Amino acid sequence: MTGSKMTTMTTDDMRAARERGDSKSDWALLQQNQLDGIEPEEDGDSPDATMLMLEAIANRRALRSAGSGNKEQVPMRIDKALLPSCRAGGTV
Repeated sequence: MTGSKMTTMTTDDMRAARERGDSKSDWALLQQNQLDGIEPEEDGDSPDATMLMLEAIANRRALRSAGSGNKEQVPMRIDKALLPSCRAGGTV
């Protein structure tokens, strides 16, 4: 690629640049777009990458089972002394 300059930065370097104000990203705009459900524009260098990522996300969601709708997932803590009775199907 003619005229392009490749640079390498670590994650710490990128965070430091952002804190110094050297970052050219408008983080407030990006966060607001995310909250508003606005999708990012296609990447001019790789226009099919955005579509591939969206397809991969859709496929992950599609592979999840819908479930019967008769169950509800709830976190709960049960005393260790009562747990064997619950697992055995008995009443406490």
